[in-house]
Amino acid sequence: MRPHFARLLSLFGIALLVACGGSSTTEPVDTSDRLALFDRVHADVEARFSFFDRAQVDWTAIRTAYRDSVAGATTRAAAEQYIGRMVGRLNDYHANFNTPFTSYGAPAIPFRRNFNRSVVDSRYLASPQLSRSGRLRFGRVDTDVGYVHIATFEGASWGTDIDDVLVALGSIRGLIVDVRDNGGGDEAIARVIASRFYDRARVYRTTRFRDPSSRSSFQAPISVSLDAAGTRRFAGPIVVITNRFNGSSAEDFLCMMRVLPQVATLGDTTVGNGSNPLAIDYGNGYSLRVPQSQQATPDGFVYQYVGLPPRIAVRWAAADSAGGRDPYLDAALTHLRTPALRTAP
Repeated sequence: MRPHFARLLSLFGIALLVACGGSSTTEPVDTSDRLALFDRVHADVEARFSFFDRAQVDWTAIRTAYRDSVAGATTRAAAEQYIGRMVGRLNDYHANFNTPFTSYGAPAIPFRRNFNRSVVDSRYLASPQLSRSGRLRFGRVDTDVGYVHIATFEGASWGTDIDDVLVALGSIRGLIVDVRDNGGGDEAIARVIASRFYDRARVYRTTRFRDPSSRSSFQAPISVSLDAAGTRRFAGPIVVITNRFNGSSAEDFLCMMRVLPQVATLGDTTVGNGSNPLAIDYGNGYSLRVPQSQQATPDGFVYQYVGLPPRIAVRWAAADSAGGRDPYLDAALTHLRTPALRTAP
């Protein structure tokens, strides 16, 4: 497919891309020619990257600096490293340059992790259990409060595990859904899980695709919605715990949950990785992944680079885990024990 691919997509095709959380195309390049490869990567980012208005990067100036470095590199590996560093300057976790030997992208997330499963199991979670696929870890953290940790949305066809979890939890008044350290995966799985908490169709996100004609050109926004589905439901109060390592489809899941009136998000702001990525296969083990859209909450908030803030922000320090406490879980339980929520139908 040529660079005008996004502009020529039918509305049906775009809707499919939005639901699937990504797309791919094959566009061969002479990968043995380091400068041809460099020029193609730079041009594809120029034509597709959807956050030039937010990335704070001079992509034109970068081309001159890095092309000279690629041309002067003494080894093939060094040349490829310069191309990778160039892509890394976008500081986007959906932007990667891949070679047969390694992958280059944004630097590591610069925050400390604040999820300690051993603390959760030993102090809070009575008789932890795993769902059929092993993807969901759950149990009760109070006499009438359930807990489920969703570590990832990767894999396929396991979203209905949530039905078994809700059955096993039995008659509970409140539920804590912990997605800390969940970096994403398949949005379709996130939709299956979230649909069990819906009562009707609701728009949870908008997406607008980049038009390659200019950096500031975009197609009309597309509203993405979700409706109730499945045989199991939980309509009681829910707290969703988040942290700085939530991105991509995990943020899609948070968008789904944030629009529900019975849900409160709690913890820390997410990483801010809201886009639909395009994977371009150049052949011979070389490829580029680049964001091709901007995603926003229904009220128009674009959370790329800044993240989705929780409704209830909670401080965390390393000493908390060392002392056997989880301030996020403590705060979630406190919230669910408030009188108004305890007496809610």
